[in-house]
Amino acid sequence: MRTVSVIIAAYNRCEDLKKVLEGLLAQRVEGKLTYEVIVVDNNSTDATRRSVESCMPKFSSPQINNGCSGLRYFFEARQGKSYALNRGIQEARGDIIAFTDDDVLLDPYWLYHLIECFEEYGCDGVGGRVVPVYPERTPQWIRDNPTKLAGIVVIADYGEETRPYGKPMDPFIGSNYAFKKEVFDECGLFRVDLGPGTAAMGEDTEFIERLSARGYALYYCGAALIRHPVDLGRLRLKYIAKWHTALGRFAARSEMKSTDKHFVYYFGVPRYLLKGFLKDVFLLIPSAFNELYFYNRLRGLFRKAGMISEYRQNYPQWRWAEKEQHG
Repeated sequence: MRTVSVIIAAYNRCEDLKKVLEGLLAQRVEGKLTYEVIVVDNNSTDATRRSVESCMPKFSSPQINNGCSGLRYFFEARQGKSYALNRGIQEARGDIIAFTDDDVLLDPYWLYHLIECFEEYGCDGVGGRVVPVYPERTPQWIRDNPTKLAGIVVIADYGEETRPYGKPMDPFIGSNYAFKKEVFDECGLFRVDLGPGTAAMGEDTEFIERLSARGYALYYCGAALIRHPVDLGRLRLKYIAKWHTALGRFAARSEMKSTDKHFVYYFGVPRYLLKGFLKDVFLLIPSAFNELYFYNRLRGLFRKAGMISEYRQNYPQWRWAEKEQHG
């Protein structure tokens, strides 16, 4: 029988976290597995600890007979989601480690279908389906364009079937994936210089790319379903700027590692980035009459700003390394 550790990195969402824990108590695993739940509190300032501790008796109750072996709480003072995830991995007892967020709605058969995919396909990692849940006041242009609105809408939906991971899929996202524990022993943990709480996003993308490059078998499982509420607060300019600047920093780091990219540089920045940034600035006002176009211009503008900042910060050392590689 499989043993699973479900890890949640929690930060200042104590009420939402209670709903996630209720969803884990309601899992229908049909005797296929036993699972523990690990909450890693990433230095929250709200009532996260009290919320978790109030749920612990339910997880240890004799009336709970769904394969759940308990709920454990850990505090991680180092700020950054990757620190919290890595702490959870180190504390995990399961042979498979599953991850979800502290603000999602879990399908009752989520764990069942994740493990079923491991058993049927012999894979090393599984990414599940994530569909958005819209508040009633959500504008129609957001409902109509979920995949174009990364950062506002959390989505990973490639249908209900199961299939190998690969293009045109995007890398799996951290609210719904699972890996054999041995994968972390062999490939290392999440990078702590990436992810929420750092200057650059992309801890989940980098990890999936790392596994793919090493030939690990990854599968998408559409039956392993999680619903992710849409937070319309992410439409604020401050959030858009912060999120996409951080994504831009990750994109620049990835681009710097590529040995087949050769650019013309101005002030340590590829010329194409400067031209694209100026174009986004120039077209920002005319696009204001269409919400989607305006958002995409803002997204492009801040992502390029993040890339420019990362290039400027790292230009001397990585250009020196590039020259060494090419003689």
